[in-house]
Amino acid sequence: MSGNTITMTGQATVTANFTAPPQTHTFTTNPAGLSITVDSTTATCTVQCTYSWVPGFPHTISAATTQAGATGVQYVLPAWSDGGLPSHGIMSAVGGASFSVSYTTQYYLTTTASPATGGTITPASQFYNSGSNVPVTAAATPSTAWRFTGFSGDLTGMITPQSVTMSAPRSVTASFALPATTTTLQTLPNPSTYSPNVSLTATVSPSAATGSVTFYDGSTSLGTANLSNGTATLNVTTLVVGQHTLSATYAGSTNSYAGSTSTPFTITVNQASQTITFNQGSTQWSSVPLSIGATASSGIPVSFSSSTTNICAVSGSNMTLVGLGTCTITASQAGNTNYSPAASVTQSFSVTPAPQTISFGALSDMPLGGPTVTLSATASSFLPVTFVSSTPGVCMVSGAVLTAVAAGSCSIVASQPGNSYYSAAPNVTRTCNVTDIQIA
Repeated sequence: MSGNTITMTGQATVTANFTAPPQTHTFTTNPAGLSITVDSTTATCTVQCTYSWVPGFPHTISAATTQAGATGVQYVLPAWSDGGLPSHGIMSAVGGASFSVSYTTQYYLTTTASPATGGTITPASQFYNSGSNVPVTAAATPSTAWRFTGFSGDLTGMITPQSVTMSAPRSVTASFALPATTTTLQTLPNPSTYSPNVSLTATVSPSAATGSVTFYDGSTSLGTANLSNGTATLNVTTLVVGQHTLSATYAGSTNSYAGSTSTPFTITVNQASQTITFNQGSTQWSSVPLSIGATASSGIPVSFSSSTTNICAVSGSNMTLVGLGTCTITASQAGNTNYSPAASVTQSFSVTPAPQTISFGALSDMPLGGPTVTLSATASSFLPVTFVSSTPGVCMVSGAVLTAVAAGSCSIVASQPGNSYYSAAPNVTRTCNVTDIQIA
């Protein structure tokens, strides 16, 4: 046989085979635009999916059990128009065929308790079939002061429970609140004068509120104080010269009272004045530098200068005496950011000779004709001490050497006459006996 021509050289049999032309098979989804899988290939049927198949051949069609839609929407429980399982086999048909898969639409209900510590909202967030009426219930946290203040979102009002119809994605918030409080910050004079210690007082109403209050200068925390009978007081040291915006914030009490913040107020702090106290009395001569007794009411160190440097010289807060007479010293304080300069104070005082004393120990009795005795005495000024015998008929002194000349009572006087800086020391007298030597 060649082509469609057969050459008859004997008996022959010829069979002609015929195949039906491809037929149109269509698929749709309800709602439209979902995906199906046909023979392992996934397609999105915006309107319909069309396949051209030769009749009599097997094919597999499949629909996912859940398909996501827009935000808060999903499609579940697919049902094929031919009653097959979500994934099943079909045969291509003569004349073609149409198949449809229908889904159940679900919408997401979002439920929120605000704040979460204040109470609960039920049911929990989840999907519901379109058209469902879902009861929503709010309950404040038991055994606390929290109370339910109402629904917001797709439900409103304070009635609980209420039902929400799931015709679209829904959101419901249950709000809870503690009893409200009011915080008031006691105002300060405006303008104010700088003080290194300022008491800030805040009151919280109702007075049964417990916890703490934080005080602020602008956004800067000045410190925290605990409430007592509705009042909190804080001593601050940082309200320096300049502008300050003050407020107080009550943090609230867990499960009892809500927090609150006072109305801020602004004050201007000006420099404070200061005075110098300088009471330097007459001073006795000293070779050691002396402290100058002057202070400023601000507590800032005072500086000193001398206008009589031939009598007294100043170094820091000490003066060195260089002579006798009248010493004149001026105390001053130049101020700083928070204090204006103090008025200078000048003091004149006398520098007088310093007193001195003599230390002269007791004398031991000495025998007539015995060895001489070296006398020893010291003055508190460290100036040399002189010795004189007031009984020259019994004993005599030469320098510091004592010699017995006759039996009797010997009296020695120690003296120091002073100098330009020390007055004369009071004389000190010591007595001993000069005994006669007995020859057996």
